[in-house]
Amino acid sequence: MREPLPRSGPATEGQSGSDDRERGLPSVVVMLLVVLVCAAASYFDLRVTQRFGFPFGTAFIGGCLLAVLVVRRRGVLLVLCTPPLLMIVAGVLAAEVFLRPSGSLESQALTVGVPVMTGFPLMVAGTVVALLAGSIRLFSTRRSRHD
Repeated sequence: MREPLPRSGPATEGQSGSDDRERGLPSVVVMLLVVLVCAAASYFDLRVTQRFGFPFGTAFIGGCLLAVLVVRRRGVLLVLCTPPLLMIVAGVLAAEVFLRPSGSLESQALTVGVPVMTGFPLMVAGTVVALLAGSIRLFSTRRSRHD
C-alpha cells in the first residue's frame, strides 16, 4: 500500500491559495467589536439626548456592515442574524446602566424600553444593510469559485 506524498507549498503552510474561507476575523471577535463600538456610541447618545440618535445609528449600521465584510466566510450567517439581537441587548443594557432607572417596575420597564422602541428603525436598517451585504458577499464568493 502506497502512502500519500506530503504536500508542500502555500496550501499546507497557511491555507492560502484559492481557499478563502479562513480569511477574516472569527465571528465572535467581530460581534464583540461591534458591541463595544455600539456601547460607546450608546453611552454618548443616552447621556446627551436620552435616546438613540445619530452617533448610535451610525455606529450600529456601520458596525453591522463592517461585521459582514470582515468576518470569515463561515461566520457570515451568524453575523447576519445578530443585528436585531444586538440592538435589543445593547438598548436594554445601555439604558439600564446609563439611565439608571428607579421607581416601580413599570417605570423601570418604560425607562429601559423607550430607547429600544424608538431605535426600531435603526434595527431594521442595520438588519437590511447586513442582509444585503451578506447576500452579495456570499453570492459573489460562491460564483467566483465555480468559474
